[in-house]
Amino acid sequence: MRIFPSIKDEWFALFLFPFKAYIIVVIPFYYVFRIFCPTPFIGTGVSDGTSSAFLSIFIVCVLAIFGGFLIQWFVSGWERARVSMLFVVIPVVLLFLFRFL
Repeated sequence: MRIFPSIKDEWFALFLFPFKAYIIVVIPFYYVFRIFCPTPFIGTGVSDGTSSAFLSIFIVCVLAIFGGFLIQWFVSGWERARVSMLFVVIPVVLLFLFRFL
């Protein structure tokens, strides 16, 4: 069993792991937070700072994963980059579907 990766494809995957983990964790937390902590200004479009922080860090993570996807695509090929692209497309689609429905 190795602790550190030995090939560059595994290093890219290791670098993207915290961003992918945040993407998976933040979407349920965001919706639970919105259910139990409604905004005080209903109907005005003003939200609190915590949900804005969740979404801003989400956007940063999506951009980092997209950059990692491009690097993986050019360096390793489509086979390795496919998983990173799924971590970009699926959470963004889910966020916009549930945010605006």
